[in-house]
Amino acid sequence: MRRIIGIPLLLIIMFLVACSEQSKGELTRIDVISLFEEKNIEYHIQLEEELTLVENAFQKVNWQPNAEPKMSKEPDVEAVFFYTSDENMPERLVNYKIWFTQGNDTATIISDHPNEGFGTLDKGNAESLKDVFMKASQTK
Repeated sequence: MRRIIGIPLLLIIMFLVACSEQSKGELTRIDVISLFEEKNIEYHIQLEEELTLVENAFQKVNWQPNAEPKMSKEPDVEAVFFYTSDENMPERLVNYKIWFTQGNDTATIISDHPNEGFGTLDKGNAESLKDVFMKASQTK
């Protein structure tokens, strides 16, 4: 009797673990189109310290996966994050559109990753994220 209950329970647990949110992998590069001040500047972020700053900021985003907002203007930044989870597999790409809000200095982010969707970022993290994007765009 225990075996009859144990096997389906084990299968259910394995299914739940497999379907749970998985890590995207290691962030290796960000391709950016910066639209600040009506300029269209394309560049790459590959320095480990800048990637770490961006990752740390994105860990603080308050995501709402099922929201589908409509923004009234074009994003300030469009970015493609490249994640590597296994050297034998292709990179995973996640597209982001980022708006930096004047006045309250927050950021609004739309992601094409199914677990993210629409998100907001508080003032401190939005400022550090904007600094990375502005600094990188000025060096290109």
